[in-house]
Amino acid sequence: MSIEVVCHKIEINKTKSFEFKEDIVSKMIGFKEFEISFSKKQHHVETMSLRLISNQAGKIITITPHIILKDTSGHNADSSSYVTVSVIALTGADEEKLYLENVGNIPSGTQEGNIPISCNAPKIIQAALTGFDLSYGNADHHLKTCLANVGSNFSNKSVSVIGYAEMCDNGSKKAKDPTVDGGLIVDCGFPKDSLQVFSCESLQNSNKEIKIEDGVSYEPFISGFKGTFKDDSRHLRSVTSSLSIENHNNKVIASGYTKLRGGSDSKKVQDDSESHVSGFVLAYKN
Repeated sequence: MSIEVVCHKIEINKTKSFEFKEDIVSKMIGFKEFEISFSKKQHHVETMSLRLISNQAGKIITITPHIILKDTSGHNADSSSYVTVSVIALTGADEEKLYLENVGNIPSGTQEGNIPISCNAPKIIQAALTGFDLSYGNADHHLKTCLANVGSNFSNKSVSVIGYAEMCDNGSKKAKDPTVDGGLIVDCGFPKDSLQVFSCESLQNSNKEIKIEDGVSYEPFISGFKGTFKDDSRHLRSVTSSLSIENHNNKVIASGYTKLRGGSDSKKVQDDSESHVSGFVLAYKN
C-alpha cells in the first residue's frame, strides 16, 4: 500500500485522466486553484457553480469540472475558466486506518457524511472544499460577496463534513439554497507517520512557512474561500482563488489569495481586508 497524489489543471468542459501507479483503494478529490470568468466583460450574476464529476476504473480516475457562471441574458463562463485538481489516493493494498472520502450536495449550515471510522481519537481529521453551487434563483443581481467553506465534525466514531456557502449583493438579495461539496482525510494510525497536515488560515497575498523534511512530499488543498468587493456590490468579470506552494531555503512556502474583478477599472476589485483563502498543506510519505 502507498499514498499517491496526482494533480492536473482542467479547463471548463474538458476531461482529464489521473493515472496512479497501482490500483486505487480509496481517494479524496480536492482542488488548489480555480478561476471562473465571463468572456470579455463584466455582468450580473445568476449562478456561480463548480462541481467535479469523477469516474474510477483500476488505476485511473477521470474528472470533468462542471463550471457555471451565468446571468439571465445568455452570458456564460468563458473557455479560459479552469480548476486545478489534486487527488490523494491510497493505492495497492487496503488500510482500514486511513479514510479518504468525498461528500456532495451539503446544504449550507448543515453536515453530511456520517462516515464510520475505527478509532476513538483520530490523529488527523481534515476537510477539503471540492465544489460549491451558488445561485440567486431565476434572477440575476450584482455581487458583493461570495464564499464557500467546509469543516469537519467527529462524534461517536463517525465523521461528517460541515458546509457553509453564501452569495449576496449589498442589499437583500442572497443565494437560494446554496450547497457545497467536501472531502475528508481521516488518519486513525496510518503506518510510519506517513501523513501530516499544516493548516493555512485566511491567507490574502500572504504566506506560511513549513520546514521541509527529507523524503516528504507536499500538496496544498483549499478548504474555503471568501471574495468581497470593495465599497459596493458590482458586476462580476471573474473570481479566482489559489493556494500554492514553492520550496525555498529548506522550507515550503504556502501562499494564497482570493481575487475578484468587476471590470477593467482597477478599483473594481476585492477588498483584501475581507477576502481570503483557507486550506492546508498535506505532507505525505510514499
